[in-house]
Amino acid sequence: MNEREAAFRGFMQTITSNPICEELEKTLAPIRSIQYKCQAGQKKHEVSTRIYQQLQKQIDAMILAEDLILNECSDMKSTPSVKEEHRME
Repeated sequence: MNEREAAFRGFMQTITSNPICEELEKTLAPIRSIQYKCQAGQKKHEVSTRIYQQLQKQIDAMILAEDLILNECSDMKSTPSVKEEHRME
């Protein structure tokens, strides 16, 4: 990677990583709340009912959203900055 690409990558990380990751992490609490409420709702219904299955789809979607957010934030945090890339070269 040349200096220009490294500088651009570092610039983009500086702009996007901290504020976006912080905002994404704020969304985890409501997502976990929805998961909990859906699981509580499932306890009121039998597995074979339509409502139970709908709640399971909602739980699956919230688990997927949580995983995507956590993966994106970990990727943003693990991307080396410009200073670290220059040290590597």
